[in-house]
Formats: sequence, structure tokens, C-alpha cells
Amino acid sequence: MIICTASPRMYVRFIAERLGVAEVISTELEIKDGCYTGKLLGKNCAGEEKLRRIKKYLGTDRYNGVALAYGDRKSDLSLLKWADEGWLLKGNKLIPARPYSTD
Repeated sequence: MIICTASPRMYVRFIAERLGVAEVISTELEIKDGCYTGKLLGKNCAGEEKLRRIKKYLGTDRYNGVALAYGDRKSDLSLLKWADEGWLLKGNKLIPARPYSTD
């Protein structure tokens, strides 16, 4: 299992630890002299960047298994549509990413 999020690793890693998830792909924050600078280290892990990082982590364009993905923003749609099964949380409902109207 992988948590892939635009949220900064500085606190997502603790959530992942509690959930027993070993892998975190996230937005990284710059650290200088032991302090966070407020700047991103690389790109924000959102939208197409999220999907790019997942593919880089896997080392392929397709997962060799069943890829399940959940998101809560329209910017997650590229990842959700890539997955074998992608779900978008809208309010308190899960909506399949295919087909999904952005109206």
C-alpha cells in the first residue's frame, strides 16, 4: 500500500506509520540548517505530478496487479482514471472515476 498525497511528508509519515503503510509519496519541504524554509523541494505532488510519481515509483506505466486509488479533488482524476479502480470522494459519497463528469 502507498499513500500518495500533495500534503507534506513531515506529518503524513506519522499517519502512514499509524496505519501500517510503509510507502509515502508526498510533497517535500525544503530544510536548511535543520529548519523548514517554507519552500517546496521539487514539485507539489498534486494532479499529473501525483500520477508521474506513482509511475516512477513503480518503474512502469502500469501496475502489475490491481491498482486501487481514492481521491477527494478533481485534480486527482488523472490518477483515479489510471487506476484499475478509482474513486472520488464527493461530500460523503464515493463516485467511480470512470465515467465522471466535471460539470
